[in-house]
Amino acid sequence: MAKKDKYDKNIDEIVSGDVEILDSWMNADPLFQFCGDSDCGCLTMIRGGDSGPRGFTQAIRRDTRIPRNPSIMKDRFLAAKTKSAKRKFLQPFAEWQRRLDRVLPDRIQQQKESKIKL
Repeated sequence: MAKKDKYDKNIDEIVSGDVEILDSWMNADPLFQFCGDSDCGCLTMIRGGDSGPRGFTQAIRRDTRIPRNPSIMKDRFLAAKTKSAKRKFLQPFAEWQRRLDRVLPDRIQQQKESKIKL
């Protein structure tokens, strides 16, 4: 069995009910962290119209698996009746974050540094 990464662990926390989905979104937990530097929003924000990382904005906006706002996200998550369905709903967030990690490996460090400056 493959070792779980931070995205798998975040999915487990949300699906198990240990963390509410909107709390995870508000805290910018791994599934909902900003997609680029501090000028980029999270996946939901980009899908709703905010700027995303260069070369990815349009692709994220076209991905209908990502809701356009947190209210829709919560409604879709709660509509998923089984843990398997909830996990399936959250997988696109993990897929995008992993993809962005591969292409923009410095993004997390840049975000941390920008928070320190505030």
